[in-house]
Amino acid sequence: VDIESEFAPIGSVRVVFNPPDASVHLGGELVGTGSPVLIEGLALNEEHQLRISREGYETLHFPVVLDSSDPLEVQLDLAEALALAGHVEAQARAC
Repeated sequence: VDIESEFAPIGSVRVVFNPPDASVHLGGELVGTGSPVLIEGLALNEEHQLRISREGYETLHFPVVLDSSDPLEVQLDLAEALALAGHVEAQARAC
């Protein structure tokens, strides 16, 4: 048993999002679906990677670093993905 990690300070994040049926992943692992999602037991002063996703919406990826054991609340709105008909041609032009 690692005594140092057993008593390491921990915090929590409450993620509130729209659309409310999106999924929340922490470090690649699903931690909840449906707003809000409470993630507890996170080590302080370490970067935790969050991803919020739902089909038909842009996926958000962002880091969270907790510096206090006080709960952190994050509020997000996912943008609807734009459906493109056909294909898009990119053109470069010298200025």
